[in-house]
Amino acid sequence: MKKHSLLIIAGASFWGVMGIFSRSAEKMGFSTLEAAALRIIWAALLLSAIMLIKDKSAFRVRLRDLPLLAVTGIVSIFAMSFFYLSAISAASMSVAAILLYTAPFFVTAASAVIYKERITPKTASALLLAFLGCVLIAGVGGNVTPAGLFYGLMAGITYASYSIFGKKALERYSAYTVTLWAFIFAALSALFAVNPVSLISKTVQGGAGAFALTLAMGLVTAVIPFLLYTLGLVGTQAGKASVMATAEPMVATLAGMLVFGEIPGIVSVVGMLLVIFAIALLNNFGRRDLNFKAEK
Repeated sequence: MKKHSLLIIAGASFWGVMGIFSRSAEKMGFSTLEAAALRIIWAALLLSAIMLIKDKSAFRVRLRDLPLLAVTGIVSIFAMSFFYLSAISAASMSVAAILLYTAPFFVTAASAVIYKERITPKTASALLLAFLGCVLIAGVGGNVTPAGLFYGLMAGITYASYSIFGKKALERYSAYTVTLWAFIFAALSALFAVNPVSLISKTVQGGAGAFALTLAMGLVTAVIPFLLYTLGLVGTQAGKASVMATAEPMVATLAGMLVFGEIPGIVSVVGMLLVIFAIALLNNFGRRDLNFKAEK
C-alpha cells in the first residue's frame, strides 16, 4: 500500500474515535453543537501554535486565494459538522451515517468533471462496495424524515467538498497551509454558531477535566486526521481518497466495541470486511497516482 493511501486511512481512523470524545463532552454538560465548536476552535488554536513554532511561512497566502481557503473551512469543515449533527437530530445516527457516506459518490462525480479523473470499473466497484459496507456497519434502521434526508445529503455533499476544494488548494499551497487556514475560517464560523461566553463558562466550570478533554478532542479528532488526510490528498486522486476514508465507520464500530462494550453483530462485521476489501481494491489500480507540487 502506498504512503499517501496509508496517510488517508490513518486520518480516517482518527476521525473514527470521535464518538469517544463527544460522549464524554456531553456527560460534562456540553451540547453536541458546543462540543463540535470546541473541537474546531481548539484545532485552529493548536494548528496556529504548531505552525508558529514549526513553519511561520504556513501563514503566508495570497489575498486572491483567501476565498478558496475560506470556502474550504466554512463549507467543508464547519457546515459539514452542522448538517451532520442536524441529520442525527432529525433522523437517527445510523441514517445520518449512511447519508454522510454518500460523499464518495459526489467526490467521484465532481472529480471526473473538474479534474478529468477516469472512473474505471474497478473504481466504481470499490465505491459501491464501500457504501454497502457503511450501510451494513451503520445499520438500516431509523425513520427517514424529509428534514433528515435533506440534512444528511447536505452533510455528504459538504463532507465531499473537502476533497475537491482541498485538492484545488494543494495545487498552490502545502498541506499545512491548507489545513491551517481551513480551520481558522471554520473556527470563526463556529464562534457565530454558539454563545462564546457560555462556551468559556462551561469549560471553566468543568475544570481541568473539561479543558483536557476538549483540547485532546481538537488534537486527536481534528488536527491530526485533517493533516494526515490533506497530506494524503497531495498524491492521491480525490475520488479514491474519499472511498478510502470510509475506514472511519469501521474504526468507530471497533472503538465502540473496545471502549463501550458495543459488540457488533454479524451484519456489521460483514460491512467492515466489505470496506476493507474496497480499500484493498483501490490500492491495486496498477497505475500511478496523480501528484501535485505544492508551493511552500
